[in-house]
Formats: sequence, C-alpha cells, structure tokens
Amino acid sequence: MNNINPSQLLKNITIELTDLSSESGFVFSKSEIIEIEDLKYNEDKHIFFKLVKSEEETYGHCSFGIFLKFDVQELDAKGNPHGNTYKDQYKIDSKVTIKYSDYFVTNPKVSLSNFEEFWNKCEKSNFSESKEKLQLPYSNMKLVGKNFSNVIGFETLNEVDKVDQNAKKYEFLFSVINIFGAMVFLRLQVIFNQANQCLSMITIRSQDETVDKLILDEIYKG
Repeated sequence: MNNINPSQLLKNITIELTDLSSESGFVFSKSEIIEIEDLKYNEDKHIFFKLVKSEEETYGHCSFGIFLKFDVQELDAKGNPHGNTYKDQYKIDSKVTIKYSDYFVTNPKVSLSNFEEFWNKCEKSNFSESKEKLQLPYSNMKLVGKNFSNVIGFETLNEVDKVDQNAKKYEFLFSVINIFGAMVFLRLQVIFNQANQCLSMITIRSQDETVDKLILDEIYKG
C-alpha cells in the first residue's frame, strides 16, 4: 500500500467489497474475512476472505473492487505510538475477477513427453471433443503462446520462451485438471500463411462438456 509512511502503523485492517458483479455465481453476504492486526511501513502481509459459491454454479464467476479499511496510528521518531488513532481507507486500483480457469490447475501427471499418450486415451473414454478453426490476431509464434495462454487462463506445456518467434508452423499443448478431478486437454495447431495471417485449429478433449464452451467463449471475447 503506497499510502503508508515510516511514521505510521496501520491497525485492524479489513476489507469491503464494492462494484459486485456476479451472475448468481457467488453469495457475497456470506463472505468471511480474516483481518490483519497491524501493518508497518514496507511490510507485506496477507488478508484472507471467503466467498461462498452457489451449489448450482459449477464454475461460478464474479468480479469486484476492494476497499481496505483500517485505523491509522501515528508513530514518533523512535517508532512508538503517538496520539490517538483515526480511521482511513484505501481503494485497490484493479478489480478482482474470478473466472472458470481459476478452478483449474496444470495436470501434474501430464508433460510434453507423455501428452500424446494421454491424448490418445481420451478417444477411448468418456471425453467430449470440440474443434474450432480461427484466425488469431498475433504477428509471431511466440506471441501466440504468450497471449493465447493469457486469454484462456491456462499455461501451455511448451516452454514459450524457447519457441522460435519466426516459426511458420507450431503446436501448443495444454493439460489441466479441475478441483473436481475432471481433465481437459487442448491442442492449438498454428500456421502463418504467405500473407502472414495466423490461422489455427483448436481441439479440446474434456471430461466436462461445459468447459469446451467456456474456453471457446473466452477465445472469442479475447
């Protein structure tokens, strides 16, 4: 927080959520907050709060702003409390957004070396499959890896920094698993044609069909 100075101590720090936007995904009235007792200049601490997700919303999403509220204690030259405390607040500049990708983590069992093995097993099990052809707004292959990952919210298994940005053909692989154990695999095949247009084929294999649509919706929005 950039409003703390060396002659102040912040006490009883809590939060207030503002500009709430949720399509029945969360019940904000049941939020629980673990306050910070005090915060000194140049000190880092975490404040925790809980949002209760509606049971009918598997991938409930929302966004909100945050006001930090606290008591300010002035300190003397030796760092001792001086005078009475007074109340103040601080608005966090960026909104907090919770979306479907926050329910997923990289699948620890899958790597570049065994991705193909898992991908083939999907064909013989209960995975849905979605395919989509798209022209992407990227000018080189390295930007595809970085920006596409940001759009869908999943990290690629490929080491993007080692990708040849001048490559005309490449394939990015993704493997994630949600908090309920459902796996998702994604192949992004990319070609730059003679006109330097970025053309792609996206194939998703998932144990949860709703994720296919969520991913494609994010791509179209992004």
